[in-house]
Amino acid sequence: MAIQAQLALHRKILFSYVSLPCISGIGSCIYDDLCTICPQCGCPLTVGDHTLTIPITIYVDSWALVGNYQGQVDIQTSSGAKGCVQVSNVHIKSSK
Repeated sequence: MAIQAQLALHRKILFSYVSLPCISGIGSCIYDDLCTICPQCGCPLTVGDHTLTIPITIYVDSWALVGNYQGQVDIQTSSGAKGCVQVSNVHIKSSK
């Protein structure tokens, strides 16, 4: 069963969050098969509450990527089941 994920990614600019476009598969994109790109997600997903901790270290050399981010992932299975995940307080800092 395929699980489609639609990511809405936002970056804080001054006092509000601005939606980021999908560029080369990064940003506010639609991913047709979540299980392929996220094997640790434990597919097939079962009904219930799930907690997934994915430790990510992001090193950026560009000041342009430094900032605060938030996002939402809406998922839908090929059988029509739906769910969502909200992520907030993501801070990216420069490695310099």
